[in-house]
Amino acid sequence: MMMRILPREHGATGIWLASLVLAFASLSGPPPLVGLAAFIVISILALLVLGQITASSAELIRLERNRVILPLASGSLTMIVPLASLIMAGQLPVAILAAWLVFLTYTVGGVAYTQAAVRAVKRREPPSLAVFVLPISSALIIEAVVFEMAGWLHIASVAVVVPLFLHWLAIGKPQRSDEIPMGRIIRRVGFTQMANMIAVTMILAVVLRL
Repeated sequence: MMMRILPREHGATGIWLASLVLAFASLSGPPPLVGLAAFIVISILALLVLGQITASSAELIRLERNRVILPLASGSLTMIVPLASLIMAGQLPVAILAAWLVFLTYTVGGVAYTQAAVRAVKRREPPSLAVFVLPISSALIIEAVVFEMAGWLHIASVAVVVPLFLHWLAIGKPQRSDEIPMGRIIRRVGFTQMANMIAVTMILAVVLRL
């Protein structure tokens, strides 16, 4: 029953879960019960709505092939982070806002990169470093520098570029082997991206304490 209500796009569920973890990690103290209950209801409703949107296999395929809608839709799930602060703490500190913007950039760029990586593996080619990885990394580094200069977020947030490069390294080598089934390679790309999201969440959670 649970699999029927969760999004068929498992990457979206991973982003939702990572956003949820970062949302709670960004709180400075225990939230009030009313705010906590309201936030949990809103978060679950967001996941259920996404589950309904991707309930049809045909709709899911169209969504996965769209190079604009899927990254933006995935990025919208990260709104859970600032909403958590507003609902449960009644405020949105600039540090949390900055951490969310970094997380948003990583999520949107990461989904776009994952789409490109899947297209590459289908051609039995390694994903390009220059097409997505370098531009996304540059954007994240610029954000880290700007937020540090503004006094919003510690410069250590630049560490989020590390999981992105590790993802590129992890999926590049297996794609050159014709002996590995295509389905396994594509699943590897997805699982590695989910691991990336967890790593980025942990990095930002630590940075918010600096």
